[in-house]
Amino acid sequence: MTDQEILTRAAELLVARMRKAVRIGDANELCLHAAIRLRSEVREVVLAYWLGHEDRLIAVEEIAAGGDAVVSYSPRDLARKALLANATSVAIVHNHPPGTDPRPSDTDRQAATSINQFLSVVGVFPAGHFVVTAEGAENVMTGDRCTFLTEVRTLDPRYCERCNALKENH
Repeated sequence: MTDQEILTRAAELLVARMRKAVRIGDANELCLHAAIRLRSEVREVVLAYWLGHEDRLIAVEEIAAGGDAVVSYSPRDLARKALLANATSVAIVHNHPPGTDPRPSDTDRQAATSINQFLSVVGVFPAGHFVVTAEGAENVMTGDRCTFLTEVRTLDPRYCERCNALKENH
């Protein structure tokens, strides 16, 4: 099995697992899925994680793709798509391609604020807006960080599947 096939299968398994019982409190799993899915993108891509009752995953949708350092999409279109998906909440994730600053920009924060306001008007809860890179993710609004490794060592039985730390250190 090639590295590409392994990563593709991992993304599929994460979606299947999240559909069973994703909780937005587990932003790390959501961001890890996005990082795996967007790992080879050389442009910014925006994903919407449509969530229903009890934050169960309805679907993941690519809602926009841009250039190497910018992407544009309409909060109005996002709200319309959320309503069409019958989502009660949505988590937005976009990547910063390799070689670009992984920290959220002022533009990222302004866009997240605008989206949150627009979603609230139509009764869709904004569950989070994250920027992901291969090394980790950051919540655009709060600055909270998730770190994860996308290396093969996560498949090593010596490491904890949940936190990726050596089991002997637990």
